[in-house]
Amino acid sequence: MSQIERVKEQLAQAHRLVDEFTQSVASGEPMDLQEFNGTIDRACKTAIALPQEDLPEVKAELLALLERLNTAKEDLEQAAVAADASGDSTE
Repeated sequence: MSQIERVKEQLAQAHRLVDEFTQSVASGEPMDLQEFNGTIDRACKTAIALPQEDLPEVKAELLALLERLNTAKEDLEQAAVAADASGDSTE
């Protein structure tokens, strides 16, 4: 497997984990964030270590991953606010 193929596979795996994270937040189920963080970290570090001429091949995927991570962060923040609000109403 070439370096660019490896990066593309790691980015695809990162996208799959973002899907799992989003589902986990929506359902309230716990998720292994150590694995999540490690996978995202490896995918990004491997991608930015590519030779300059290969970066355009993964730029769109990296930007999409960043956007999805930002959306997942917002979802998590909203879930936390909702959980706090529901906890406040029971007191």
